[in-house]
Order: sequence, then C-alpha cells, then structure tokens
Amino acid sequence: MRWLRAAGGFALAGLALTACSGGGERIEPNDHSTDAAQQVAEAPEVESVITDLFTAIDEHNADRLDELVPDYDDVDVQVPDVAPELVEIGEITGNTGHFDGASATVQVTYSLAGEEASWDAQLRYVSSGTDDPAWQLTNAIVEVETPSSGGSGPFAEYEVVPQQDGIELDDKIDSLPGAYLYTVTPPTDAFEVTTDAEQVPVFVGDRENETPPTREEIASAASIELSSTGVDLVSGKYADDVNMCSGWCSEPANDKWQAMVWSQAVDGTGIFTITTGAGASSITPVDRDNPGDWESAISEHGDAAAQYAEVSPLSIDYSKVTCSSTSASSCSVSQADGLPSTRDAVRLLYRVGTDGSITLADVAGNT
Repeated sequence: MRWLRAAGGFALAGLALTACSGGGERIEPNDHSTDAAQQVAEAPEVESVITDLFTAIDEHNADRLDELVPDYDDVDVQVPDVAPELVEIGEITGNTGHFDGASATVQVTYSLAGEEASWDAQLRYVSSGTDDPAWQLTNAIVEVETPSSGGSGPFAEYEVVPQQDGIELDDKIDSLPGAYLYTVTPPTDAFEVTTDAEQVPVFVGDRENETPPTREEIASAASIELSSTGVDLVSGKYADDVNMCSGWCSEPANDKWQAMVWSQAVDGTGIFTITTGAGASSITPVDRDNPGDWESAISEHGDAAAQYAEVSPLSIDYSKVTCSSTSASSCSVSQADGLPSTRDAVRLLYRVGTDGSITLADVAGNT
C-alpha cells in the first residue's frame, strides 16, 4: 500500500540545483517606479522560494509559509507532520523578471513516503502593496480527504488517532505536501505496536492522491507483536494446561483438551499427560510474517489480527483407557503394548485473540 510508510525524519538532502531559465538570460524588470532597482536587489531568487517552502514545512514555520503561500491563513491550510524531501530543482520557465505580473514555472522533484514525485510549481511575483517584494507559490495547496473511520474486519477494534491536533477522520482538509502521522493502539495490552506511527502522504503535482485508507487499513499496516504481558498470559495458560492434565487429559476434538473424567471413562479413549513442568519450557512469540512451520496452522485459523506464541520443548506421555468391565470404576491408564509412550520434543502453538483470550491452536512433534 503506497499510502503507508513507517515514520522517519526527512531532511533537505541530496538537493541538486539545476535551474535554468527557459528563455536564456533572466528578463530584467521594467522601470515601473523609481523603487524598481531597490526591489530587484531585495527580491529572492526563484530557487530559494522552493527550498524555503520545503524547509518551512519541515519546521512548521507558519510565518514563512504565510509569506510563501497566498491566503495561507485565510483557508486554514494544514501543515503535514512529515515534510517531503526536496530532491531536485529543474527547469525554470516563464517571465522571471522582478515586477508585478511576472510568473514562473519551476520543475520540482521531491520524495515522500519512499516515492519520488514531480511538481510544476507555479510562482507569481508580488511587489506592490507589500513591505517586501516576493515570489509566491500559487499551487502548493491540495484538497484531500482524511482516512475514514469505517471497517468491520479483524482490525476494527484497533484505535487509530491522528497525531496532529485539528486533523480528524472522515474529513476534508486543504494541505501542503507531506505526510500525516497516525498512532495505532491495539485493543488489548497483550499486543504492542513495534513500528513508529503510520504515515498517510499528501502529494502535489503529477502524483494523484489515492482514496484515503480506512482506519482498519492503517492498523493492519502497523507491525504488531505480543507484548511481555501477552507472553505472561500464554505462560499462565500453559501452566493451567499442565495442571489440568496432571490427572490425564483427553482430546474430544482437534486441539481441544479437557481433563479426564474417570467416572465417565470409556474403554480405548486416547489420553495424555504433560510431564514437563510449567516453568521448564520457553515461550517464543511467532512472527506473523515469518511463521516457519506454523504457517499452515495459523492460516487455518484465518484471523489476521491474532498473535501466536510457541511453547517448547515439552514432554507428553500418551496412553489409552483400558477397562476390565463395562463399569467406569474398572478403567485405568493402559500399561500394555509399550504404553505410556513418551514424546520429548513436543511444541505447542497458542493463539492470542484481540480480546486477550488464549487458546491452543496446534500441536507439533507428538507423532
């Protein structure tokens, strides 16, 4: 998704000034007043106006932006959290003389959210009615929609909040180029976000702004892992399972364990007990992007927002119920035919849901 990128600091770097006048030499101003010569001496060059814009966005310099962008204050222009990076100033065309009515087009290349974009910046020269003569940018503002709050998928319970005051979901804003930051918060303290705030870029120029992402799409792009609290929850669930199966367990459905009820024992029922203590195994969060041989098991559960952890190694003794009569009181753990049979390299996969629930997802190494 092009509109998201982990936040990082952008600086004015790699700038190559290759400006040239489309008409050869710069056009000198007409002598419209006795102050014309002084105005020429004080007027900024076109190139510096472009560099000043990128610097002012980066520094959130409202005073300078008000000088550079006409009606900056009047239309409530938003300044993005992250400035674009100026890459190159290219060809300059138009009438670049220093007098009212002069205009210029500057080819600008910039980088935003890891992608380059081009912008034909339009400038006009203003001298009358102002304290200082100046070039102003007339097409640096674009109207865009902010991300929507909709969504009912697996990440619907995640909170997504704009970092900048004045920015809201489901809104329209007038913005300068750059990226807005959104903080993602999981619905449970069992999870943690391990990346910086997510970026939603706003482009000017030839790069069209896509339909803004939804709150869910922003959340799904964040890197989310089990927190230390989540690991503790898995540890507690495993300890409960060890304790539950200390008197043997059965598995009436795949990966659904329950304590053996000997008063209801049925001859031939498969049973097992965990012989490794609860604190003797390691708990390792599973990387959703690189799940290893747990990929199939995780895919079967189909919950993109859940997190997983492996508990290993552990030993399990497997046996079956043997009964000498139809009465459950005659049933016991079979000691015949090599039973109980021990598996020493068993691994358990636990699923942690967005509600903080812990369930057994799969068992490996038990065959």
